[in-house]
Amino acid sequence: MASDSSDSADHGRMEEAAWEKKDLDPLPERPVRVILDTDLASDCDDAGAVAVLHALADRGEADILAMGVSAGNRHSVLVLDAFNTWYGRPDIPIGTVKASGVSAGSRYTEEIAGEYPRCHDHWEDADDAPDVMDIYRKTLASEPDIDDENPGVVMVSIGYMTNFRDLLQSGPCEHSDLPGDELVANKVRLWVCM
Repeated sequence: MASDSSDSADHGRMEEAAWEKKDLDPLPERPVRVILDTDLASDCDDAGAVAVLHALADRGEADILAMGVSAGNRHSVLVLDAFNTWYGRPDIPIGTVKASGVSAGSRYTEEIAGEYPRCHDHWEDADDAPDVMDIYRKTLASEPDIDDENPGVVMVSIGYMTNFRDLLQSGPCEHSDLPGDELVANKVRLWVCM
C-alpha cells in the first residue's frame, strides 16, 4: 500500500517534534556514575544491557561503579565477571545475592562461565563471590553526598528487586554508619528499573 504525501509530511513533523523536545537534560558534562543490578540468568536482555552500559562507558558517558546479581543462579556472577573481562573492565566490583535470591535456571550461564576468561577465575560459583550488599554499601559510602557539585549515583535494575530491597533495609556496617535508606537518600539521585 502506497502512502500519500500527507502521511510522509506527518511522519516528518513527528520526527522533528521528537528531536526538538526542550525539557530533556543536556548530556552531562561528566560521565553518569552507575551501579547496575541484574538477574542475569533466564533471559538475554541482561547481556544486552551490560553491553550497552560498557559502550556508554567507552564513549565517556558512563562510569561503572559496581555491578550485582539478584538471581540465585550459581553461575550468573561468573558470567558477569566474564562480560566485564571481555569488555576490558575486569576490575569493576561485582557481587551476588547471598541469602534471599530468587532461584533462576539458565540455558547459558554455566557454559559461558566455563568457556570465557574471567578476572576472578578462582571463583567456582556464586558462593565464592562477594555479597552484593557489601559491594553496594562500600561503593555508595565512597561516593560524595549529592549536592550542587555532585549529581549522585544512578542505580539501574534489570529483574528482581531483591538487592534494592535489601540495600534499603540494610543496617550500618563497616563502610557507613547510616542505615540503607539514608545511605541511598544521600548518594543516589535516580533509580531506573527495566
